[in-house]
Amino acid sequence: MIKNLWNFFDSIEVITTNDSKRLPDLLDNLKKSYFDLDKVIINKSERKPADPSKKCNMFNIGFVKDESCCDEACKSCNNNNINIIKKCYNEGKENVLIFEDDARFNLPINIDKIMNVINWLKINKNWEIFYFGSLSLLSYPVNTFVMRSYKPFLTHCYCVNRKGMKKIINNKEPFNYHYDVKISNIPHLKKYVMYPSINHQEAPGDYKRNKISKIIPFKVLTIFVENLFFFLVPIIILIFIIHNYKK
Repeated sequence: MIKNLWNFFDSIEVITTNDSKRLPDLLDNLKKSYFDLDKVIINKSERKPADPSKKCNMFNIGFVKDESCCDEACKSCNNNNINIIKKCYNEGKENVLIFEDDARFNLPINIDKIMNVINWLKINKNWEIFYFGSLSLLSYPVNTFVMRSYKPFLTHCYCVNRKGMKKIINNKEPFNYHYDVKISNIPHLKKYVMYPSINHQEAPGDYKRNKISKIIPFKVLTIFVENLFFFLVPIIILIFIIHNYKK
């Protein structure tokens, strides 16, 4: 059963660069997460330089369509994700799992939870993109491990089915900004996330260039924000109900 844990996905794709130092750690992490590495497809491209002068405010990225914030590395990430989705769609793939090379499963993985999620993906025909790791806003729980999200961020570990691939390929959004934000903004794309996340991202360049990275590790920040937004919405609703009840 463990050997076939990830067989629901007919293509497992990794986005990396020719000189990536993170790829060996990712492959080791996938092996420990019961992936068959012979079935993992490595997509390499030339590393594009990040531009620190962009001074991208990572806390505004999700809410401001700022093309000036997207340097050559950001544009390359956009193209790599889109090209993989186009390739898989043209090959007739049904369910594709995509990793960036800085994605890491929390070890040891929770096999029962993963099996529950994959069974949900098999049975439920309403999803089009599903995140194993994310920061999700405007979300509500579907069950004990899945949330419907209208504003998920981070695309270091996500899967997309055929309907989702088609919507992403046909998206005519003209702005060239961060890929996860572009995907989050596609209207009518049915987005779901795993909660809590079981896959976290190593600190991206935008975060490393921020002073807060010297104090708070990126994984700690994402876990905190993820839980903050999960509990914040019901708290606001409760306060609203109490406030109106007192009236």
